Amino acid sequence: MSARLHESGSIVLDESFVENNQSLFERLAASITWDDRMKARKVASFGVPYDYSGIEWPAAPCRNRSRGGSLVVAG
Repeated sequence: MSARLHESGSIVLDESFVENNQSLFERLAASITWDDRMKARKVASFGVPYDYSGIEWPAAPCRNRSRGGSLVVAG
């Protein structure tokens, strides 16, 4: 993330929003097969099929939520 966006207040990071966030990040980074067809970012899609800028992601089962909560990441 651009430090400039964070410093300007355009993006706010609430590190307490998700408990054990570093552990969650490491688990997701290691366990998800990331699609890197887009130059700007790696993507993973779960649930219904999704089409964005001519790139199609098929339906995929949602991740196990038994550990509580859900995670939403938007770019």
